[in-house]
Amino acid sequence: MPEEIQGRYRRARSLCRVGYVSLYVMAGVLVAMMAVSLLALTRSARPSQTCLLVGIVRQGMSIVATALLAEFLRDFGAGRAPFEQRQSVRLALAGLLIVLKTSLDIFGPTLAEGIALSDGPVTVCVSSQPGIDPMMVGLAVFFACLALVVRYGNALKEDSDSIA
Repeated sequence: MPEEIQGRYRRARSLCRVGYVSLYVMAGVLVAMMAVSLLALTRSARPSQTCLLVGIVRQGMSIVATALLAEFLRDFGAGRAPFEQRQSVRLALAGLLIVLKTSLDIFGPTLAEGIALSDGPVTVCVSSQPGIDPMMVGLAVFFACLALVVRYGNALKEDSDSIA
């Protein structure tokens, strides 16, 4: 491998190490946020079991998607082949989880609590992300496309290996 390509590869691996550590820290923060929000929900509003379950699923999807992306970077940072099938599966699954989480944000039940103002109780909806977040949809599409690129890279690598 030429020296310039090796240098780029080393830099990419180093950056991937920083990236996966950052993503694991983010996943840890998401777990802590999930624990705190569940504790707050169970102590205050007395939401229905459905609301609690949907809340757990929503936050769980974010945690799993973040961990999948961290594993993608960890494999590359550890020097493993970036074009393996499991890498494209991780990306596709992370994209799918983002789409499902966005769908739950749109169509899932929201938590509501009444607060007393001067004229009487007013219903306030509390939701983590009301409506469609275009960035999340775009991110999911990006992961799906990147998964196909990784799959294509794997096919090229296998073809190249069979020639040599």
